[in-house]
Parts: sequence; C-alpha cells; structure tokens
Amino acid sequence: MGEKGNSMRPSEMESRCLVALDSENSSKNRSADVLPFDSNRVILNPCKDYRPSARGYINASFIQTSSSESISRFIATQGPLPHTFEDFWEMIIQCRCPLIVMLTRLIDNDKRVNMYP
Repeated sequence: MGEKGNSMRPSEMESRCLVALDSENSSKNRSADVLPFDSNRVILNPCKDYRPSARGYINASFIQTSSSESISRFIATQGPLPHTFEDFWEMIIQCRCPLIVMLTRLIDNDKRVNMYP
C-alpha cells in the first residue's frame, strides 16, 4: 500500500479512536500509532475490567470481508503485552475464535510476544 493509502491526519485519528486514546487504556497499546477505531473495536465483557472508563478495551478490531460466495469475519489484534495476556485470552474465548494466526515472530527486536497459557 502506498503512503497515501495509510496516512491519516492526527486529528482524524483522535476522533475515531477515542477509547484507545483514553488515559485508562493507553498502556494497553503496544504502539501509539496502531489503534482500533471505536466503530469496529472488540469490546470485552465487563466481568474482569470493572473500571467504567476502560470500557472493555483491548487493542483489537473486527474485520469483515465479503465476496459473492460468503462473508468472513475475523479479528486483527496486537501481540499481547505481559499485562494484557489475560485480556487476549478472554477475547479469544468470548468471541469463540476457532483459529489464531500469528503474523509476527515470537521474539522480534527484543520484544517477546507470549500468547500461550
């Protein structure tokens, strides 16, 4: 994708990612420039995260594709951080994900992604 395809003005990003940018949730983001839009983010059930301002936040988005034959829905998310590990697995169980595909290395630039219980 060219530079035009993935550029967004900071003010536009802020208006679409309010929950991700909330001070309660910023520590749950691996990167400040890869955030889920409020309109298609995965919302965790409130059973674990009792802080109202957190609003069931996890850095993950629902993605829907369609063709003439079928509609597919999947989740795009960051590798879990040490303190979001439980949230990651809560999302997998809550959304009944039958398959997990990891597109990064387990260790990348000294960052370890541990997603196994």
